[in-house]
Amino acid sequence: MPATVDSIGIVDYSIACLRSFSQELPTISRMPVRTARNTGVSIRAVLWRVSLADDLDVRTIDVDDVLDQFEDAAAGRLTTHSLQTYRAGFRRGLDMFLRWQAKDPRWDIGPSSRARRPPAPATGSDGTIPHTFPVRAGITTRLTLPVDLTAAEADRLAQFIRSLVVAP
Repeated sequence: MPATVDSIGIVDYSIACLRSFSQELPTISRMPVRTARNTGVSIRAVLWRVSLADDLDVRTIDVDDVLDQFEDAAAGRLTTHSLQTYRAGFRRGLDMFLRWQAKDPRWDIGPSSRARRPPAPATGSDGTIPHTFPVRAGITTRLTLPVDLTAAEADRLAQFIRSLVVAP
């Protein structure tokens, strides 16, 4: 069980305690073991790639900034889908950790009632959707494409990108 209270009764919101919580999650939560394990893996994957002090209070971190750093560090190593999965798992796990530390009896049941940033729109008003693509380690590109991209348009885009090649 994660060390949640120190010797003088203060709840521990440190990165080290979050890491410990992520390892214990499959045994302490009521969610399916596989889901709990995957959430714990997401927390540890982000913390492994982003340098945060073990004694840092997780309530003070800018989650979006941490996840952007994770995405930059993992560029070229993970697919866009995997990055999104890790990002969602980290957010879910951090939310559960905060509720666990606050002694919320429903900490592992569903999202908390605390205010959240409204989600970014999935599509633009012009019928486009942004995509992120890791080209190689340290280089990620962003594309904005039509939601209803056709195979012919994808082929044309691929031909354009091939025309940009400098070295064989």
